[in-house]
Amino acid sequence: MRPAAPHQRPPAERLEAAACLGWLGRLLALALLAVLAVGIPASLGSPAQAATAAVAPTGVPTTTLTELPSASAFEAQAKLIPKLRQFYGGSGAVRGLVPILILMVGTIKVIPAFLRLTARASEPMRRRIAWNGFLLSTATVLVLALFGYRLLAKFNIPLTAILASAGLVMMLVALRVVLAQYGDDDVFGDHHHGQGDGPEQPHALPPPPENPGLDLVVQPLVFPIILTPYGLAVVITLSSLVRELEGSPATLIAILLVIMVLNLLAMLFARPILAVIRPRVLQMLALVLGIIQLSLGIGLLFTAVEVQALAIQELLH
Repeated sequence: MRPAAPHQRPPAERLEAAACLGWLGRLLALALLAVLAVGIPASLGSPAQAATAAVAPTGVPTTTLTELPSASAFEAQAKLIPKLRQFYGGSGAVRGLVPILILMVGTIKVIPAFLRLTARASEPMRRRIAWNGFLLSTATVLVLALFGYRLLAKFNIPLTAILASAGLVMMLVALRVVLAQYGDDDVFGDHHHGQGDGPEQPHALPPPPENPGLDLVVQPLVFPIILTPYGLAVVITLSSLVRELEGSPATLIAILLVIMVLNLLAMLFARPILAVIRPRVLQMLALVLGIIQLSLGIGLLFTAVEVQALAIQELLH
């Protein structure tokens, strides 16, 4: 066997260097997100506000459509939430959001996905993937919980828009899970005919990676398995609503930290868990949660419509 060339690094060193570069990229991405949330000039408003300012005559007040010209669209619509809570007779406590957060960024969906991704990995590599996924997902949700409200305010994104976006994505993902039980994946254009896919395997999963490594941490482990797109949207929305309604996001951050720790424990002890809980039980639980998730997605869409109706009513009066 010929010795390696002097200018080439051993494979282990190349892997470590790639892992370091990967973590540097993740830290830069989180820093960019924080800069966007904090450093965008507050004078940037919506196109509608810019157009109103452009056509308004000099000296004529332009506050006829809103009593708080400095408030963002999100802040203005968030002040309507107490009316919805009063109508439905609910207190809206943050602890009531625990089941929703567990469903969106929680543990149940992580166990089978992590086992499939790391099926051919060694035990040390499996632990490294779990810890790296935990650190990255925790840092991401903390940044969003602390600065997400600034993103919505600076970009002037209405509450109804973020609610409708989260509800639509959640509904489509849940609908895929529910319809997959009937072999109807072709509704989304994903079912490939002519490849031997019989009715007994309507939604076969891809095989596990041959050589699992830290390259699986960002995608698909953290995004979108642990942190789903609609989960991130809900975290951003809750970070803003909690500040508007309760003044401090401390309770929300504590709940998110507990959920992230549960995700870590689920990844570290995924094999013992499945030794006690049969995969068929998890599959049935996933189907039930898929139906609940579908209902929550539709509920978010309805909430967006209700808030928009209240906003239109305020504008008309």
